Formats: sequence, C-alpha cells, structure tokens
Amino acid sequence: MTKALLITLFIFTSFITTAQIITDGGSATRYDNRLLKYYSVEELDEMRINRPTELKSYEYYFQNSYIIETVAGTDCVDYDLANFDILGYEASRSWNSRITIDLSGKHCIRIILLSTAELEYKLTIHDLQILYQQNNN
Repeated sequence: MTKALLITLFIFTSFITTAQIITDGGSATRYDNRLLKYYSVEELDEMRINRPTELKSYEYYFQNSYIIETVAGTDCVDYDLANFDILGYEASRSWNSRITIDLSGKHCIRIILLSTAELEYKLTIHDLQILYQQNNN
C-alpha cells in the first residue's frame, strides 16, 4: 500500500513539474514541456493569442488524452512522466474503445489511451503526423 501511495505521489509531482513558466512582457505563461518539444515559445505565444482553441487542443492531447495507473510490483524502474510523450503511442489509439498499454513488468504503470470518441478536443491525424515528422526528421 505504501509503495502504491509513493508511486502515485511521484506521478502527481511529475505532472506538476511538466509545465515550464515562460515570462513574456511581465506576465507568466505556462507551457507543458512536451509542447515545447514540438513548438518554440514564440510559436506557442502566437497560438495562445491568435489560435487559443488550437493551443487548448494540444494541451489537452498531451495532458489529458490518456490515464496512467500504477500497478503493484517489485523492482520497478522509474518512468519519466515529466517527459512522457503520448505521441509515441498514438498509432495504438482506437476510435471507439480504450486501449491499455501495459508497462507493469518494468515500470509498474499502465497507460490507458482514451478512445478518440471520448476526447474532448480531437486533433486530426494530419496534425499529429506533422508533429511526429517535425520531431523525427
């Protein structure tokens, strides 16, 4: 029980530290580290000002389009949730059912991809392919 509580606490603190504070003209804007992997601060600032719904869609995708559950286990290797990038698992997502990716053997977690139908903000496959190609070129 204590180990599960510690793992849950670790996951919670990891999510808190995933955001970076960017100072822009005296105001502070938070951008998720995973967004900063694909977009510059300037691009995100422009998106926040001119295309806020698009920015909200990307933030939702990287932060809320999945669930991470802890699984009881021994000799678990820490998983870097602060830099967890859902994009690497996107090909497994289903339109109408949740998909579970079991990492319990090594990391004592499982990732549950919400179905596309469940997502509050839906990004097109084209949007995700562009992100993926930008990172892998």
